[in-house]
Amino acid sequence: MTRALVYRNLTRACWSIAAPKSARTRGPVTGYADAVALRGVTFVVLENRRLAVVAAGRVKPKREVHAWCAGELADPADARGEGVPLTYCPYVCGAFVRRDTGAPIARADFVVFTADRGAVAYGAVS
Repeated sequence: MTRALVYRNLTRACWSIAAPKSARTRGPVTGYADAVALRGVTFVVLENRRLAVVAAGRVKPKREVHAWCAGELADPADARGEGVPLTYCPYVCGAFVRRDTGAPIARADFVVFTADRGAVAYGAVS
């Protein structure tokens, strides 16, 4: 399995896939996709960079990659069971959260990132 980091590319309106340098450092972008999936996902937000984005404000937003999901690349068709929709907004919270409860999450068994800019977690979510 290939380790990868996935984040929303606001410029290209797709998902960027990058190679990880370490748990909290991303490497070069290896590809782009409308839909992608990860297994054994950890959600990462670099708080100091998030605060810089928030300080820049929404009028002229600073587009800096400061949040991503790390895991093993998988086939989106492997998703099983009831999914939990996820979201992330640097202006609202410093973590990825469940859309249904607003509870922050740090890990998920399986996440599918869809073409409509959504992310849905399957299996255990904590």
